[in-house]
Amino acid sequence: METHEQPRWSLPLRLEPEVLAVGYSFVGIERVETYRPAPMWQLTLFEGPTSLDLRQGRQRWRLAIRPQDILIIPPNSVRVYTTERRLEHYYLEFRYRLEYPESAVIELPAVFPSGPSAAIMHRDFAACMDLRETDRYESDLLARLLLWRLVRIARTADAGQQDRAHIIEAVQKRIRENTADASLTPDALAEAVGYSRRRLDQLCVELLGKPVSACIRDRRAQLAEDLLRQSALPIHLIGAQVGIPDRHAFNKFMRRNRGKSPTAIRAGE
Repeated sequence: METHEQPRWSLPLRLEPEVLAVGYSFVGIERVETYRPAPMWQLTLFEGPTSLDLRQGRQRWRLAIRPQDILIIPPNSVRVYTTERRLEHYYLEFRYRLEYPESAVIELPAVFPSGPSAAIMHRDFAACMDLRETDRYESDLLARLLLWRLVRIARTADAGQQDRAHIIEAVQKRIRENTADASLTPDALAEAVGYSRRRLDQLCVELLGKPVSACIRDRRAQLAEDLLRQSALPIHLIGAQVGIPDRHAFNKFMRRNRGKSPTAIRAGE
């Protein structure tokens, strides 16, 4: 069963792992590459974007990985990477004993951004690699610290995601409550929520699939269509209700966004 929902893994991060390997490798020699299951966890830090089909038993997830994303791969998983070019990445392979107390378990998402910690993660990966041959004990200690640092990074990423969701909720609420206001524009909306127009567009595209202007436009067009079909309000008043009081401009707006004039929509043509 395939799902686009972000999976989460339970790792006993309070316990000392057995570090099996640490290194620097790449995917993308071929556009699609498949890796067979292995009986260990893997932590990966990617340098570029890729798409991953992750399969574990009957479960299947499709994950989008962006530059500097951290990816956690559970044991016995099939990985299928789809890339347009060769991508380098750090990796850390580790495992825990089969039985461990529930109190040691911490839940983490499968993929999350390293954010401001990216430089530290790069440094620690490189140090683990350098020490692997000369001081195995110190290398393993650093690997354990690297794994523990994931908790803080993931919590920061979750908080950032919640902040973005709250901003989007505020944007949608303002659009609903101010549809009739002709001064409701993308720039005004961005200023009201404390974002730049460019950043707000990026956020809306990421979470809603369209920029701010399309969010306002679609709300006005849908409300206007509903009022035309379900109410007896004069057409010019409906235009005013959706922030377009000029009859000619409203007629042009509905033709462009619904393919019909307001009169034709009301007549059910």
